[in-house]
Amino acid sequence: MPFLDDSGKLTPLVVAAMAAGATSSLVTTDHNQIILTFATQADRDAFAAKIDLAPQYRYWGVSSKPALTAIDIAALGNSEPATSFAKSITYDCTGGRFPYLAYPVAWGTPAAVTVGGLAFTDLVIADVPDADGKTIYRTIRFNYLQNGNAIRVVWA
Repeated sequence: MPFLDDSGKLTPLVVAAMAAGATSSLVTTDHNQIILTFATQADRDAFAAKIDLAPQYRYWGVSSKPALTAIDIAALGNSEPATSFAKSITYDCTGGRFPYLAYPVAWGTPAAVTVGGLAFTDLVIADVPDADGKTIYRTIRFNYLQNGNAIRVVWA
């Protein structure tokens, strides 16, 4: 997960994880990412219980994981208040990662996705409940890991 926000401070998610007993280490292949490790399952569960996704937020970013939890969605590194999934995003998938978009399931599913201006349909869609179970988030990713530096995707 990214550990610094745009202003260079620890992200609230990392601060909360450390408060719940996590230790951290840098990802050796990407020094902008860290791995959080919990000493016990109880510590991890206590941290997970604190992750409630905002019901009117859109999240996006990249991950090497083929499926995301609510914690993973919050850790994507980018989010904003929104009322739809529509967004044009440039993803950096260096090293083999999936570009992800996550948003409240009530917003539906994009009718069109383009990559570099070309129609794209090879997507994996999954619905993920947040920690309190009140909000279900839809995650969309490409079916295969991407390795390019800059991939421009329009979700519409």
